[in-house]
Amino acid sequence: MGALSRRKGAEYERWITRALRCVFGNQVKRGIGQERAGGEIADVTGVPHFWVQTKHGAYVSIREALLQAEMEMAVNHKMQTEAAASFMARPPDDRWPLAVVRLNGERDTATMRLEHFLPLIAEWYWSHQILHEPGAEPFVRVLRVRIEVKMKEFAAALEETKR
Repeated sequence: MGALSRRKGAEYERWITRALRCVFGNQVKRGIGQERAGGEIADVTGVPHFWVQTKHGAYVSIREALLQAEMEMAVNHKMQTEAAASFMARPPDDRWPLAVVRLNGERDTATMRLEHFLPLIAEWYWSHQILHEPGAEPFVRVLRVRIEVKMKEFAAALEETKR
């Protein structure tokens, strides 16, 4: 991989980090290289429940980006499992692999396995249904205001990352 390609990838990782930081806060950081123990680390860390793999270029395979995230997670999980005998071991990796990809001149995509997407969308759907149950109106009004404020903050922060 040439220097220009590496720089482009690093810039994209930084952009995705800033975008995700708008949602999850300052815990989101760009993962650089490998962990000290020799295991793999996600391109973007600090995103709850996701192992984020980013790719940007003219000829990027979304499938290969997702497979890379899964492989890196497997290496990371194996390292954690081997360290389980140690009292300092971390819990097994419970994150879902997520490939965030931008082909040159196109919009970003986020890709994950269907078995991971279904629980995510089910949780969204059922929480949305609960908000529309009879008697939920006072709670819903407060929640809607909070969500609208957060969405405006998110939109402004995301616009700021584009500059």
